[in-house]
Amino acid sequence: MAAKVLIELLRGAEMRGITAREVLDRYSLAITPQIFHEAMASVHKTDIALDFFRWAPTQAKFEHDTQTCNSLLRVVVDEGRPGEAHRLFTDLLLPLHYPSVASYNLLVRGYCETGEVCKALRLVKEMKARDLAPNETTHGEILKGFCQIGRMEEALEHFRSVIDTSGVDPAMYNTLIDGFCKVAKLSDAFNLAEEMIVDLGWMPSAVTCNTLVAGLCKAGSFDKAVKLFTRMAERTKRNSTMVTLAAANALIDGLCRAGRVDEALELVFEGCKDKAMINAVTYGILIQGLCKSKRVEDGLRLLEEMSTSRGLNPDAATYNSIVAGFCELDMVEQALELFSNVTQGNKCAPDPVMIGTLVNGLCKSGRSLQALELLEEMDRVGCQPSSQVYCLMIEELCNSGEADKACKLLHETLRKGRAPANTGTYTMIVDGLYKTHRPEKARRHLKGILSSSLSAPSVVTSCAIIDGLCKSGRFSEARWFLLSMGQMGSKANTHIYNSLLGGLCKAAKMGEALAFFHEMQDEGLPSVVTYNILLDGFCKVVKIEEACAVFVAMVDAKCLPTAVTYKTLTEGFTRSGKMAEDYQFADQRDGFPKGLDIILSRLKNLEPGFQVIYMMVDKGLIKLMTVNSIIRRLWKAGMGDQADKLAQTLVKKGGIPPAVMRAAVTDGL
Repeated sequence: MAAKVLIELLRGAEMRGITAREVLDRYSLAITPQIFHEAMASVHKTDIALDFFRWAPTQAKFEHDTQTCNSLLRVVVDEGRPGEAHRLFTDLLLPLHYPSVASYNLLVRGYCETGEVCKALRLVKEMKARDLAPNETTHGEILKGFCQIGRMEEALEHFRSVIDTSGVDPAMYNTLIDGFCKVAKLSDAFNLAEEMIVDLGWMPSAVTCNTLVAGLCKAGSFDKAVKLFTRMAERTKRNSTMVTLAAANALIDGLCRAGRVDEALELVFEGCKDKAMINAVTYGILIQGLCKSKRVEDGLRLLEEMSTSRGLNPDAATYNSIVAGFCELDMVEQALELFSNVTQGNKCAPDPVMIGTLVNGLCKSGRSLQALELLEEMDRVGCQPSSQVYCLMIEELCNSGEADKACKLLHETLRKGRAPANTGTYTMIVDGLYKTHRPEKARRHLKGILSSSLSAPSVVTSCAIIDGLCKSGRFSEARWFLLSMGQMGSKANTHIYNSLLGGLCKAAKMGEALAFFHEMQDEGLPSVVTYNILLDGFCKVVKIEEACAVFVAMVDAKCLPTAVTYKTLTEGFTRSGKMAEDYQFADQRDGFPKGLDIILSRLKNLEPGFQVIYMMVDKGLIKLMTVNSIIRRLWKAGMGDQADKLAQTLVKKGGIPPAVMRAAVTDGL
C-alpha cells in the first residue's frame, strides 16, 4: 500500500511541475528499502528523485542502502546526465554507503551512452582500486560505447583483453558483430561469428544473424553468407531453435539480386528442411528473381505451388513480378490474362504499380489506345497510378499522333490535381498539337490546359509550356500564351518571362530577345537571372559589345552581379579568341578599351568591375598596358584608394609583376 501511495504522489509531482517535498512532507509513511526502490522505479526526473531520496531518511526507521542509492543513480543516468550522476555518487552516496559493482555499472553505462568511453574506462580502473571486479555487464557496456562511436579497433582490443582475464559471454560477441556490420567491416564480423559458433558453440542472436547475413549479401560475399546460414541451420536442428525467417529471406534475396537464382532455390527447397521457414515473402522473392532472369514460366509454376500446395496468398508485389516479367519478354497478352484472372477472381485488388507496368508494356508494343482504355477503367474503380504513368501515357499518345487524346488526358490529370511531374510532357503535348492541328485549334487546347488546373497554373507548368513552344520554334505562340495567361486571370511572373527570354536566346534570336527584354524593363520584371540569360545569349553569339552593354544596364538598375555574371562575361571573351583590348566599343583613348571604361565608370562600388578584371588577368585576356591604364584613370578620377586596392590584389594574385604595378601607381600619382 505504501509503495502505491508513494508512486501516485511522485507521479503527481512530476505532472504538476512541483517539488516532491511539497507533497511528501505532508505524509508520514512506514517505508522499507524495497518500498523505496519500487516507488523510485516510477520516477523519471532527477529533481523529483533527489527530493524523494532526501525525504526518505526523515521517515521512521528508514536507512539508505546500496539498492536505494543505485535507484537514484538509475534515474539520473536514464535522463542522460552521467556527469551529474557521477557527482552525486561521489558527494552524496559514497559517504552513505560503500558502492557495489552495480553502482559503477550504472555510471559506466551513462558515460558510454553519451559517447564518453574514456570516462567510463577511468571508472573501471577506480573499481579495481576498490577491489571491485568488473563483470560481464561492465565490459558489455564498454563494448557498446566503443561500437556506438565507431571505434571498433579499440572495442576489439578491449574484448580480447577481457577474454584473456575474465572471459566473455555471447552478448559481447553479438555487440561486436553488430558494431562491425554498422561500419561495413563484414569480414571482421564474419570471423567473430565463426569463432563464436565453431570454437565456443554459441549461436549469435537472431538480430545479429539477420544483420550479418544481410550485410554480407549487400557486399556480394554470398559464399560467406551461405556458410553462416548453413551453420545456423545446423545449430537449429541440435538446439530446436528456429533460424529466423528474416535471415533466410535476406540471404535468398541477396542471391536472387546477384542472378544466382538456382542457388537460392536449392537453399530453400533442399537446405531448409523445416517448411515453416518458407513463407509468402520467401516465395515472392524467388518469383521476382526468376522473372528478372527471364524465367517467367518457372515463376508461374512457383506461384501455382505457393497458392495451391502451400495455401499461401501471393501479394500484389508477387503478381506484379510476373506481369513485369511477361511485359519484359513482350508477352503482353499473357500479362493481361494474368491481370484479368487476378482482379476478376478477387485474388488481389488492382495495384497502381501493376497498372503502371501494364501501361508501359502496352505502350512499348505500340498499343497506346488499349493502354489508355486500361488507365481509364482503373481510374473509374478508384485505382490511381502515379503521375509518371500518366506522363508515359501522354507522351506515347503524342508519339502515335493522338494529340487530342493526350490533351484530354492532361486536362483530366490537371483537373484532379495530379499535374505531371515530368515537365517534358508539356513539350511533347505542344509539339504534338502543332504538328496535328492548325494554330487556332492548338491554342484552344492550350487554353484548356490553363483552365483545367484546380487553381492558377503553376510556374512550373507555364514555364514548361513556353519551353515546349520555344523548342519547336513557335515563339509567336509563346508570346500569345503569355498574353492568354493574363486574359484568364493568371498573371505571368518573372520566372515565366525568363522562360521565353531563355528560349529566344537559345535560338540565337538576339534581336527579338533584346526587344522582349526592353518590354520586361517597362514592366519592372528583370531579375539577376534575366540579365544573366541575356548576357549569356550575347556571349554565345560572340557579341561582346552588346554583352558589356547588358552588364552596364544591370549595374545601372542596381541589380548586383553574381559569380555567374562574371563567369559568363569572361567566357564570352574566351570564346571570341581575342583580347579584351581588341574590342573598340567606342572611341578608344590612351590604350583603354571603352567597354571596360564604361563598366568601371558606372559602378559606384568598383568591386564587381574588379572581379571582371581579376578573371581576365587569370585567363590572360587583358594586357598589362590595359591594367596600367585602369589604375592611372582611377587615380585621375580621385579614386586613389580603389586604385591601390586593385594594384595590391593583382600583385598578390601573381598576375602582375610588382615593379610594373609600382610604375603604374607612380604614374597615376
